[in-house]
Amino acid sequence: PINHSKYQLISDNSHETDMIATDPAHNLTQSMLQESTKPTHRGDIEEQCDSKYGTQGELYLFKPSTVIPRLRLFDGKTLHASLKAVVRKQSLLVITESDDNWHYILCGGVEGWCQFSFDDSNLSDVMIRMSEYGRYLEWKGNNKFFCNGKLMFGSDFYFFLFTNCLYIVPTVVYFALVLPFMYEPELCTVLMALVFIYSMINLWMAALTEPGIIRRNPPHVTPVLPPGAATGVYGWKLCETCNVYRPPRAKHCSACDNCVEAFDHHCPWVGNCVGKRNYRYFLRFVVAITVFSAGVLGTSIAVLARLVDEVADDGDGAAASVDNITKTLTKYPAPAIVVVFTFISILSLQSLCGYHLYLVWYGQTTNENLRGVYHGRRNPEDRGPVNNFRSVCCSPLPRSNLPNLSETLPDVEYVHRAYEGSEACRRSSEEPVEKGTMSTATTSVRSTFSTEAPDESSTRRAPRNPNESSQRNSDNVQAPMHVSIPRPESLGHVSQPEVGDADV
Repeated sequence: PINHSKYQLISDNSHETDMIATDPAHNLTQSMLQESTKPTHRGDIEEQCDSKYGTQGELYLFKPSTVIPRLRLFDGKTLHASLKAVVRKQSLLVITESDDNWHYILCGGVEGWCQFSFDDSNLSDVMIRMSEYGRYLEWKGNNKFFCNGKLMFGSDFYFFLFTNCLYIVPTVVYFALVLPFMYEPELCTVLMALVFIYSMINLWMAALTEPGIIRRNPPHVTPVLPPGAATGVYGWKLCETCNVYRPPRAKHCSACDNCVEAFDHHCPWVGNCVGKRNYRYFLRFVVAITVFSAGVLGTSIAVLARLVDEVADDGDGAAASVDNITKTLTKYPAPAIVVVFTFISILSLQSLCGYHLYLVWYGQTTNENLRGVYHGRRNPEDRGPVNNFRSVCCSPLPRSNLPNLSETLPDVEYVHRAYEGSEACRRSSEEPVEKGTMSTATTSVRSTFSTEAPDESSTRRAPRNPNESSQRNSDNVQAPMHVSIPRPESLGHVSQPEVGDADV
């Protein structure tokens, strides 16, 4: 096992393995955490890249627009060539060669020829030349980044904003129009405000804390199973999308498109996955908002009863008469609205809170409980109720597997790794694949772009010689992906149907 004090993340600079350092508990060997030997200075990278590949290439940021919503990559320098991939998301691109209006592009593990002209005014806001880039621009998941990568939210960021509105607006009404009618408004205001602030802090911590994402391997890297790791139903599993072996309890979230350690569930209210690193904040938020809702409901009912008594004192009849209640609701509608809204909310909140307390008591996650993973077998993660709660609430926050996503790197850093991926994919596609194994090129295609195994011909590297492309039978190529940087006239009709159309 790795000494925790010496534990460090492998840098993206490592072009030899680019492996993931997940956690010391996963018994990864020190060889997987060796320091990179690749030069780190810009001049050294340019010199090595130029001497090895004969060219350096230029880095661009593609930002889809309504005018140019996607980019297409082809096998050859013709629109009748095989369509390889389509880039629909914001992506970093490396242009390595140019021939008139055709450019050879490396993007996200795929490469091919793309037709466009830099003289086109529509490309000025779509293709942006980058002399340096933020590491977060390489992110393959569906997370939302702000402040140049300093803030990372989940895929449901806008639903998270809706959660805040749904929580804050009734709370403001409660503090402004209900609490002032309490017998001790000052004391109640202070206590309820503290609970509200505590719950909001944990809500935002759950949304902003990286949940335990396992770093992806580049498409050209073959994932390695840690020594001694067992596979199977309850062991390590290969994620073809992330191209990594994920440990037990980890799961690939389809919403955020990331593998998350100790995956509990994807919570749209928090806007993020709930996993190993942010489950404690989620649990605290659920408990705090349940207690707050119970306090709001109790004090609102007390205020409503007091107002009914005051209306009865000013009029005739019993305090609990229908006429007095109707007058109270007409004169003071805010307490009644808060009571109804809070009563509906607390029905689900108390169930959610009790369910997660039950899960912590028995050392399970939501994903494991719903799937019945430990039905009829012992749960190795159950250390007893006291230790389970201590582990969730009081243990140190596990270290993140991700690098500093707000770090700014020179363009040659990305260009170098793009070349490495391109050459590695070409070499692996030319190597024979043993029975029962999968080539790294096939892995990259299947894991990134398709749920089906691609045709063998589609995993080969695109020939840079257009004569080679014309000799290939395009009818036999089942391309699992497509990418191209088209100018407006090349975005229209394509003679070949978009087979295996997928997002990069």
